Amino acid sequence: MATRLSSSPRSAGDTPSRLLDAAERLFARDGLRGTSLRAVSASAGANSAAIHYHFGSRDALLEAVVIRRMQAIAEYRRPMLEALAAAPRPCVRATAEALVLPLAQVVAEQGDAGQAYAKVLAQLLEEQPRLVTGVARAHFADALEGLREGMVAARPDLPAKLVRRRYALAFVTLLRVLGNPTLFGGPRAKPGRRWDVFAGELVDWLTGAIGAAVGETSGPPHRRRRPAPRRKNS
Repeated sequence: MATRLSSSPRSAGDTPSRLLDAAERLFARDGLRGTSLRAVSASAGANSAAIHYHFGSRDALLEAVVIRRMQAIAEYRRPMLEALAAAPRPCVRATAEALVLPLAQVVAEQGDAGQAYAKVLAQLLEEQPRLVTGVARAHFADALEGLREGMVAARPDLPAKLVRRRYALAFVTLLRVLGNPTLFGGPRAKPGRRWDVFAGELVDWLTGAIGAAVGETSGPPHRRRRPAPRRKNS
């Protein structure tokens, strides 16, 4: 059964929105495997059949959780991607800004809910990457492809596969940081610790991580040979 949730914003009081809020909060707190649909329904004040009625399945509920805030992130990111497309050559830092800043802004604006969203998205990327990939291809393919390939084009001296691996690793790490209130306080940050300043530091880190030179390796460490036992004189 297809989800009945429309892409347009809903009031905080209706059942689908309450289910999404509860799912986001519980999945972030208890993990994807530790949260039952029954618990989500109970937390939302809905009957046990509400999730299947409004969304159709557990995966469809997770997809709706991902899409809801990703739409706002995409709106913030759109002018940055347009600027990148107009540039004669992609810049690693500008591409890093387009990845980090929209995410950080939405997390900061949404407070606890934003950090819960970042946690859920990080869990999904680690435990159910196909679900996230499917959502991205269906709704945000151009944006995410543009970011990843922009980073590849910005460092033609590095192997493309290496840059893509670094991008994937950095994306999950970024979400983990944004979902951690100790590291990224958002509106509750300590006085003088503005979220946008910290987001700028994350851009610095990502720029270095993506564009770092390839280190040399000497291969696996050699095992020391044990000395031959001494022969006793007869």
